[in-house]
Amino acid sequence: MASLSAWVRDLRYGVVSTTTASRPVSVPPAPPTRPPAPPAGRRGTLLAASAVGLAVALITTVGVSLFNGDDGGAPTDDAAPPSREVVTSAPTTETETAEPATPEPATPETTTSEPTDERTEDPTDEPTDDPTRPATEEVSLTTLDPVAHDLGAELIAGSGTLNTEYHEVALVPDGYRARCGGFTEYNLGRAWTTLSMVAGVSDSSEEKAVRLTVEVDGTSVYSGEITLGAPRSLDLDVTDGLRLTITWEESSSDDCETGDLVLGTPTLRQVY
Repeated sequence: MASLSAWVRDLRYGVVSTTTASRPVSVPPAPPTRPPAPPAGRRGTLLAASAVGLAVALITTVGVSLFNGDDGGAPTDDAAPPSREVVTSAPTTETETAEPATPEPATPETTTSEPTDERTEDPTDEPTDDPTRPATEEVSLTTLDPVAHDLGAELIAGSGTLNTEYHEVALVPDGYRARCGGFTEYNLGRAWTTLSMVAGVSDSSEEKAVRLTVEVDGTSVYSGEITLGAPRSLDLDVTDGLRLTITWEESSSDDCETGDLVLGTPTLRQVY
């Protein structure tokens, strides 16, 4: 290194020998350059500046902490409130899946019906003022007890055949004077409106004719001659009647030769 420096110096001043100049000179690589160290005075200044900056930062931090109330004190009115950054987040929409509600079993209502005395009305019947009574009631005349009758002759419950039609329920004359005629009376009690029956001479009768009269409270509702093989269907008005009188007698002679009277299916009805 000393020879190289000397050679460079001699080269600058022109004293390099030809021998030395004719040889190739190996120049070592330059060492890495290091930044020059700052002067001692400047380095002290930098250190002092760094210390001052650190102290300022520390004082600032402590002041901010005191202002925010970290030591339990409240900020003064002169200090400006710190700015706060408000971050608004968008509401998150969550889709909730509603579970199907399980229907509760319905509790059947128990209805307790009290028995009533009302009878079911026939829709074909006519309306009445009393809903407990049917629109039509009926009873066989054979079930009523006679209140009066002729001596030795009266009507009783029996049966008979009229023009080949058999009537299991009927009124027929009875008594030792029945062939001569007679009468029978019944109490209607003003409870009936019609009397229906089939009036005729029995198919097995020896005589062929008889005269029949039906009265209600002394007023005739039917009077006529009945002959064999020609029975008559009668519907007689007995409304508000009290006493019913049925009379049979000979049609043309006085020798007790009346035909065998049969009043088939005699029925009293209430029609409203």
